[in-house]
Amino acid sequence: MKSLNLSKPNILNLLVCLFPMTFIVGSLFVNLLIFLIIFSGILLYKNKLFSFDKNYLLIFISSFFILLIISTFLEEIKSDTNHLLKSILHLRYLLFLFVLRFMILNNLLNIKQFLLSCLVLSIFVAADVIFQYMVGVNIIGFKPTPHNYPGIFRTEAISGGYIQRFLVLGLFALPLLFHKSQKKTLIFLTLSISIGFIGIIISGNRIPAIIFLFFIFLSFIFFSFKNLKFVHVISLIFILSISGFILKNNEKINKKYQSFKPGVIELFQLLPQLKKNYPELEKYKNTQKPFHETEGINNIEKYKMLPNFTGHTSLYITSIDIFRESPFMGRGIKSFRNACKEFWHLPNRTCQTHPHNIFLEILNDTGIFGLGFLGITLTILFIKNFNKYYRRYRGRIKNMNFLFYGVAFALLLEFIPFRSHGSFFSTLTSSYIFLLIGIFFGLYDLNLKKTTKK
Repeated sequence: MKSLNLSKPNILNLLVCLFPMTFIVGSLFVNLLIFLIIFSGILLYKNKLFSFDKNYLLIFISSFFILLIISTFLEEIKSDTNHLLKSILHLRYLLFLFVLRFMILNNLLNIKQFLLSCLVLSIFVAADVIFQYMVGVNIIGFKPTPHNYPGIFRTEAISGGYIQRFLVLGLFALPLLFHKSQKKTLIFLTLSISIGFIGIIISGNRIPAIIFLFFIFLSFIFFSFKNLKFVHVISLIFILSISGFILKNNEKINKKYQSFKPGVIELFQLLPQLKKNYPELEKYKNTQKPFHETEGINNIEKYKMLPNFTGHTSLYITSIDIFRESPFMGRGIKSFRNACKEFWHLPNRTCQTHPHNIFLEILNDTGIFGLGFLGITLTILFIKNFNKYYRRYRGRIKNMNFLFYGVAFALLLEFIPFRSHGSFFSTLTSSYIFLLIGIFFGLYDLNLKKTTKK
């Protein structure tokens, strides 16, 4: 790998390495950076970016974006929505994917620098959250909110999600940085995981904490099951002990996690609720009146209202109702916020901007076809890359191997079926996911025989 300099290709590399930084400064800068990456890529490499003859997976992923535009257009004809431009602008993530794929194919992305950027910034955010917890303000004076410790994110409760996403990638920089010393790798790996996980716990973001803990156990099994050492067990016990101490002794954090269990139990009411019919409330279907404004509220004992610990169960029920009415192509980008009003006259239905589940949102917006295009693409990419980088070339091209491990784990964690999630079509989520998919495409198409000769 060449060192970073100011040549045109390396400016593009620098822009990609700045990607984790833009998540800290806001969505506007994420969009600006993506635009600069796309513009630079097209300016430098022109039609080479779009040379993918007979690559059916790129056709599949492109079909997902085209379907999104078509379903949004059809919904706009039927109802008073104005999201067609948003669906067209969403094509920027497809172009972003093409640029990243081309960079991997042509050895234009400095993998070590990119992963190191993810590591340093995720540790910085975690340390800032811990500092805010201990001192009462973060490093630039922001105070915690009544319910969370957002750190550098000020009032947005997203620090835990940020740490989880970028630390999973960043940890795979350590074997590349200390490839000559297993001892140093282990020390920095333990420190990074400890700071990161404690930072996520303190942040108050429950799902990222559970997801990262799952990642720790999964990676221990994947990499160390046959060679599990005493130090690994001690490290894990230490991390869990510190986290448990914080949970027990901080009332604000403890309340956040205590409310999680009944919310999970509430999910078991999902299927029974979907089986119920309410013919007496059908007259309110097109009035857009919520349940509490219908006659049903006068006989509330009859409807067995859910306690609404987290609100996710009601969102999921509403989302499934929407999907059942438009199962094949969905109702277009960000359709949930409008379509939910067609069902909230029923008990245990609610409205928000999105259903807080990545699969349900994709089904609502693009239907079975959209989920099929995306799901088939990701499944084949994962299987092919796993066979290539873990089975066939394991240990022979370490930079590509560790990039594959980081991206594979990150994608698996994003698509855990029952986790609550921010909107798939939001700037932060789409840019992160299509960053990973773009890299995965590059790894999939990369000719390893050429790479191993270098």
